[in-house]
Amino acid sequence: MLRSWLKKSLYNKVLFGVLLFLLCELIYFGVLNLFLTEFPYFFFPEPEACVLCDGEPEEVPCLLNRTTGEVGHLAGTTLPGKFQFVGCEGAMGGWDSDARCADVSVPATAYGLNPFPFCRSCRWDLDWQTYDTYIIADLSDPAHPVFYPLEEGVYSILGYEVTVTQEGEEISLLVCAEE
Repeated sequence: MLRSWLKKSLYNKVLFGVLLFLLCELIYFGVLNLFLTEFPYFFFPEPEACVLCDGEPEEVPCLLNRTTGEVGHLAGTTLPGKFQFVGCEGAMGGWDSDARCADVSVPATAYGLNPFPFCRSCRWDLDWQTYDTYIIADLSDPAHPVFYPLEEGVYSILGYEVTVTQEGEEISLLVCAEE
């Protein structure tokens, strides 16, 4: 049937060729896109302990560095003054214990996700959030972490109000305990 349809005219042959070409392109680019976006995270071995799922529950909002897997507390310290996040290069903060507020500055960088510190489930969740290096995390239930991108706005996380603003190449977070 296809053979007789193709013999009828040159138009049918060209139409068939174009449709076959488009089908091949769709399959090729669809598979290539799937391979480049989803499969690479499954080729990496899982760590013995995921820094998010296997960690301790946190009672305060956290700053997560997606390239190193380091987690820093955004609030809750009892020591006033400046502090620097371990492993969160460039992230600096100050805690005012009287006002129960922290002022944190984070560079607006986009290094992407390093899959090694995270399990497959967390890789999947983190990959769809943002391309920024840093992300706000609610780790009160390590089995089901909740992520917030560093986009301008106000978030209520674990009894703290987190206000995110961006000025040029720096992102500022004001973290205050809700009364």
